[in-house]
Amino acid sequence: MVKRLLKVQHKLGEPDLKPVEEFMYDPRILTEARKRPDPNLTFEEEERRALLQKKWNKYRAAIHAEETHQIETAKQSQQRALEELRAESEELYQKAVEKDFFLFPLDIKGPTCTPPIKGYKERLSLDGEYVDKTKQFK
Repeated sequence: MVKRLLKVQHKLGEPDLKPVEEFMYDPRILTEARKRPDPNLTFEEEERRALLQKKWNKYRAAIHAEETHQIETAKQSQQRALEELRAESEELYQKAVEKDFFLFPLDIKGPTCTPPIKGYKERLSLDGEYVDKTKQFK
């Protein structure tokens, strides 16, 4: 693995890869003796596992169908209730279908439509000045 990385670095010219500790490993753990052998399953065991998998799939499909049915029933009940409310009072209906923007706390930060302002001082952290301690590898 290390040889391959060095070869790629050589091909790319200026090495720009950062050292990663996960690449360092003890070669003794990659011996053939540590690999698990494939289980030799009998035909009956393979058939039993296949049938078990089919039963599990049917079970999960039934649960999914039941949950979907419950959701659809709830949506239909809600729609009927809203129709009854509208027949009773249009004002109450409008209040019921009004969006509540404070129901869940939502704070969205994303890309802005403008490029960054040159020379703008980065936002201060809560504890004071922000000091960048990122290691630079070259």
